[in-house]
Amino acid sequence: MRHKTIGAAAVAAAALLGAGCGGSSHRALPVVPITERDFAIRAPHLVPAGEVRIVLTNKGPVSHELLIAHASGKRLPLRADGFTFDEDAIKHRLVGSLEPDGPSVRDLVLRLTPGRYLVFCNMAGHAESGMLTSFVVR
Repeated sequence: MRHKTIGAAAVAAAALLGAGCGGSSHRALPVVPITERDFAIRAPHLVPAGEVRIVLTNKGPVSHELLIAHASGKRLPLRADGFTFDEDAIKHRLVGSLEPDGPSVRDLVLRLTPGRYLVFCNMAGHAESGMLTSFVVR
């Protein structure tokens, strides 16, 4: 009997996690996993259009941020420091961001339209060191 109780508790916990634990929407959103690590960022190559849940895993050990912007075909403009992108110049292209944080798992819900998007960490020298990638939304 004890095994059935433990099994039922595990199933209930999994159901709560899958439901989003308190979110206003109970429908499952497609998950887009993005992983950051010193100094690499990984994202799927193809992402579905519409509302998606970005799940960002920072495998550290230092803090990273996440910015997602529509690609324009041009290089991202640099700030005067020469190490970071000028976010003010591209703010009209930004669709989502997460502020810097250490090793953790965070998420962000976005509505994405078809096209190509840049995904990067804009902390000093991080994108230049490999924390810049892209995905296509279809």
